[in-house]
Amino acid sequence: MQFANDEKGNRIFALFADKKKKYTCPECGGSVILKSGEIKIPHYAHYDCECTDRWNYDMSEWHMEKQEYFDEQYREVVCRSGRQTHRADILKDGVVLEFQHSLITAEEFNERNSFYMSLGYKVAWVFDVEDQIDEGLLYYEDTDDDRIQMR
Repeated sequence: MQFANDEKGNRIFALFADKKKKYTCPECGGSVILKSGEIKIPHYAHYDCECTDRWNYDMSEWHMEKQEYFDEQYREVVCRSGRQTHRADILKDGVVLEFQHSLITAEEFNERNSFYMSLGYKVAWVFDVEDQIDEGLLYYEDTDDDRIQMR
């Protein structure tokens, strides 16, 4: 995760965090550790708690790159509905924008849409399908009406 809360509850971007300070997860309130080194870009990870968001996955470079098109205030926004809590990749002007680099099941896709729409948000997805095209799992097909169709 790119954002965590400091001891005063301020939202801190991992790139500007201090390893000597303590941070907590904006979703579950559990302790997180700042990981920053020479291999991966700075990010936070949970110490030992189970975050309630089961849609949490390692974020790819592609994913982070896409989020950086938006101001920090719109990235990884925590959304709550009852006991369910999730972080929208982007939440701006009533629209949740989800970036998806890895494969996702139809069930999880529908769950995410239903969750965000139940909160009154519109949902839009941006998929990175380059790997699937390279592996021949997805391909383009010309149609008679000058459109391109993916299969």
